[in-house]
Amino acid sequence: MTQQTPAPVRSTRRRLLALAAAASLAAAPLVALSGTAAQAASPSTWDRLAACESTSDWSINTGNGYYGGLQFSASTWRGFGGAQYASRADLASREQQIAVAEKVLAAQGWGAWPSCSAKLGLTSADARDGSASEVTASREAPAASRSSQRTGSAGSTASAASTAGSGNSYTVKPGDTLSRIAASTGTTWQALHAANVAVIGSNPDRLSVGTVLSV
Repeated sequence: MTQQTPAPVRSTRRRLLALAAAASLAAAPLVALSGTAAQAASPSTWDRLAACESTSDWSINTGNGYYGGLQFSASTWRGFGGAQYASRADLASREQQIAVAEKVLAAQGWGAWPSCSAKLGLTSADARDGSASEVTASREAPAASRSSQRTGSAGSTASAASTAGSGNSYTVKPGDTLSRIAASTGTTWQALHAANVAVIGSNPDRLSVGTVLSV
């Protein structure tokens, strides 16, 4: 009598495992893309913010150190990748400015625009509205925008959060925002602005590096 050889099940199992791994890798980019889109604000939200910051003038440059529709400082514009589009925000397109603003929003939240975001009542829910529509930024189209002193880079954002003034004063550093300084010193940006309105001025979004604040 001839003894039968059992079927090679091991190779079959390997093929099944390989197929399962390939399927999970194919699904991964879809998950990543949906997560990114969910954190974007809608173009209409950025338009509302620009209306408050710059009266919707995306190419504004008044010589006050802030540029474009969302009033970027030069350091913030460069720190969050704006230089790939133009040397200043006011020389970039609306779409390019929004693309950079999305990065600032992801790093700092609406506190990067403390006065206008509070005036418009923007919340974390508004930062997720962009899943319904997309804004495409091309490197070839120039335009413009303005902003309050946002963080000069993602790295300076972290250092600003961890560095607080000692004693009763704080010296503004590149990348600081009033809301971030307030958080690091245990107060609110409104109270900090009220205590330093003489040196900051009426617009709490406009901070100058080297300004000494009372905290």
